[in-house]
Amino acid sequence: MTPPELLREMASQFSAVRDYQVLVDAETPDRKPRRHEFLLEFLRRANPRQSNMVRLNVRSGKNDGADLVLRQDGSIRMRGGGLFSKHFPVTLRRDDPRLDLGDGFALWQADFGSLIDRLVAACDGAASAGIELLSPADLKRMERADAPHPEWEDRAGAYRLRVERRDRLDVPVQLEFVVSRQTSMPLRYSVTRDGKLVTRITFSRFKPNVGKKPGRFRF
Repeated sequence: MTPPELLREMASQFSAVRDYQVLVDAETPDRKPRRHEFLLEFLRRANPRQSNMVRLNVRSGKNDGADLVLRQDGSIRMRGGGLFSKHFPVTLRRDDPRLDLGDGFALWQADFGSLIDRLVAACDGAASAGIELLSPADLKRMERADAPHPEWEDRAGAYRLRVERRDRLDVPVQLEFVVSRQTSMPLRYSVTRDGKLVTRITFSRFKPNVGKKPGRFRF
């Protein structure tokens, strides 16, 4: 399996997914470390002129219980939970700092389609890219090293794709994607800059084509 072959397989498998839900654990170990846990729901757009729909239910931190939706008209709305309980629902800008997960990556971009696009762009401009095959035992060891997220249910192991590039300041950046061999969907996305972890996003309990309706993505 080469990086281009993996990208084609991921895009092909994702094209057959009309909707899905997945648990997400996002870690940003900055000077002020943050960790978000949320349920992500996705519904593919029926009209190509509209946006794919995403809904996030926050399940940790000061915004526990908040809901965020990326609606089919492209607007972002948030309501309830923690700091948002006094003024809901509200419309947010896409660059609102409360949505930032680090490395220019926002909460509303955590769906698999956006991640696959990000991976394609990263590989196009990479200094190097390589794939490693991970066994089920390797995945178990990764789980034990990062216990907070639920267990992965992949019995066939995974591919680990590492992409090396340099940013605008010529600082070395490494992007790592762990991709399920069973579903061809992401299990983990992480970014390391100059040897330091910037962000790590872990996905588990992926359930495709469960019958999501457009009304679920409106408020």
